[in-house]
Amino acid sequence: MTRRFIAVLFALVISHWTLGISRDDVPPLAKQVTIYRDTYWVPHIVGKTDAACAFGLGYAQAEDNLPRIAQTVREATGTLSELEGEAALERDALVRRLKIPQFARENYHKIPADFQAVLKGYCEGVNFYVRRHPDKTPTGWRDLTPHDLVAAGRYIIIATFLANPLNARRLIEQQVSSKARNEVECRPGATSFHCVADYEQRHFADATWLATNSIGSNMWAIAPKKSANGKAMLFINPHLPWDGLVQWYEAHLISDEGWNIMGATFFGSPFIGLGHNEHLGWSHTVNAPDVWDVYRVELNPDNPRQYRYEGTWRDVTVVEETFRVKRGETTETVTRSLDYTHHGPVIHRTKTHAYAFKIAGWDDVLMMAQWYRMGKARNLKEFQAALRMQAVPMFNCVYADREGNIFYVYNGKVARKNEKFNWRGIMDGGTKETEWGNYLKFDELPQVLNPKSGFVQNCNPTPFETTAGDDNPKPEKFPRYLVGEGMNPRAQRARQVLEGKEKFTVEEFRSLPWDDHVLLADRTVPDLVSVFRALPEEKRKEDADVAKAVELLAQWDRKASRDSAAMPVFDRWAELYAARAKQPYKETDPTERSLTLPKGIGEPETAIACLRDAVADLKKWFGAFPVTWGEVHRIRRGDKEFATCGGDGGRYGMLHIIGSRRESNGRRYGTGGHSYVMVVAFTHPPQAWSIFPYGHNRTDPQSPHYADQTALFANAQFKPAWFTMDEIRAHLKRRYRPGE
Repeated sequence: MTRRFIAVLFALVISHWTLGISRDDVPPLAKQVTIYRDTYWVPHIVGKTDAACAFGLGYAQAEDNLPRIAQTVREATGTLSELEGEAALERDALVRRLKIPQFARENYHKIPADFQAVLKGYCEGVNFYVRRHPDKTPTGWRDLTPHDLVAAGRYIIIATFLANPLNARRLIEQQVSSKARNEVECRPGATSFHCVADYEQRHFADATWLATNSIGSNMWAIAPKKSANGKAMLFINPHLPWDGLVQWYEAHLISDEGWNIMGATFFGSPFIGLGHNEHLGWSHTVNAPDVWDVYRVELNPDNPRQYRYEGTWRDVTVVEETFRVKRGETTETVTRSLDYTHHGPVIHRTKTHAYAFKIAGWDDVLMMAQWYRMGKARNLKEFQAALRMQAVPMFNCVYADREGNIFYVYNGKVARKNEKFNWRGIMDGGTKETEWGNYLKFDELPQVLNPKSGFVQNCNPTPFETTAGDDNPKPEKFPRYLVGEGMNPRAQRARQVLEGKEKFTVEEFRSLPWDDHVLLADRTVPDLVSVFRALPEEKRKEDADVAKAVELLAQWDRKASRDSAAMPVFDRWAELYAARAKQPYKETDPTERSLTLPKGIGEPETAIACLRDAVADLKKWFGAFPVTWGEVHRIRRGDKEFATCGGDGGRYGMLHIIGSRRESNGRRYGTGGHSYVMVVAFTHPPQAWSIFPYGHNRTDPQSPHYADQTALFANAQFKPAWFTMDEIRAHLKRRYRPGE
């Protein structure tokens, strides 16, 4: 018996030694949290405290995609060149220039203690996973710290969404490159410098960046009066890239301290950024409030480290930053001088001028704490109290709750500014007249509460067309510089759909994200068909396949369904026509407020030439004509490939958004768009359905959860988003504590 006992004890010791961890090494929070993985591998994390839930979230995210967490933190702290060498140095320098990690450290003490505990808990969860799985540790891994998480949050929001410096540099380059001797023309009419940079130029830079990165979003909410079951319903649908920095992760957090929220977040984020709790839910879309400016200052010809302000020379602040840079098998230390004016970091210089970047909430560290408060709110009053923190510096927000309230706000941390200037251009940084004042208060932002129409929507358009009727915010009540958007085709289609039905059943509401009606086809195809049919007979008979394409378009139901033979023709034609036509539409809307424009064919000859080329391209790529949209439009995940519907909603006015890249074989493969889709009905308890384009495991192609949602997604279907513990237990795949 004694020998047997010794043998068992020895086996246990060896087991713990092999795992590299003893019972004493298990953090206390690991013993306070249980992870329930449902049949889609979504983690439902149950903890005694919010910090314990955060520990579980960190552990679960590390299980599913530790490399992404490591990459995000490296990018956010400006230390990527330590691993990737010289190629990453400029990115690191830019991140440090924007003081993304510096302010995370310097202002960390401003974060409330309860959220500091959440940050610490998440870090402990990730670090515990790394200790338990040294074989899965990324190269160059360092233990995660709360400062790293704050830097990551600031990096994602400030450097990616709020004030992407690429936009500022494009704006500067447009001005500098067009002027001899690097001078920027002034716009007359005011006693102070008035820049030439038009609103349209800056807006174009923003729009180009958003489109290139598949970033946008759809969201709406309906009130009980518009719902067949008498309950408010919410639609959540961010459009982001499916891979990389801002890929979504679904989780459910349940604590004894009142945290009970399900939805989506990013890897490296210890909170839910959009979703629902038992009382309410919300979503976000990207907006374009005036939250950054570029200031042009004159440099002292005798001392380029000075700039003119109010007639005197001020010193440029110079900060020396050191970087560890991988070079071959060694790492070297490199020092860079980073310049600042009182406006902000200098991001461009000429011989005579410097350009400084001013960003709203540049030094703020409370944005994640605000989302944490939003997730714990129990009613509209508490939710709006969280919004009034104004730490989240941008994003439209749509809200619904079980009391039947629906709400929209054009959220933005926007300063008061002198309205005689064009704030969408490059500003004169040498005068106090262009200085920012204090920020607009929350109640001074455009918003809509419980409109008579019974709905609010936002698909990245102007806030002044949020709903139907006179409950929309009135433009004249807000500063001219505040809002940067006009109407867009997706929002026009959303208004059509939401206004077109008195009441929606749950099933009907769930079908709206998959609406693949092509609004642009409604407005261009009739003209295109008429133009072709008006050609002389001999011209129409020159190419039988072009004539066939016209008949396909004429008979088309205008839907981007998988079996549509007209959609590939329209898609390629629209792609070519947009690139070639200087005035593509017969009727346009200079106010950018119309619900029915643009429409018509502005250049008939160009349109017909593009149609001929579109047919020729399809025949070249696929060896036959016609082809179906499902043959062209695909989703690829690992070694699996699926035909799908939907398409480029930004151009076409579809609600079913899949941003894609056309490959050399002519096929389009999805890369972004519908990146997380959730529908919530505020019954008691709430019911929800959600879907990802891929699966919950992001790193292991052999995992059954690497692509288990892709077939559903390609077929425009949801999975259940189980919320109650009875539902979770009924669909349980695995239950465990971190470290087991």
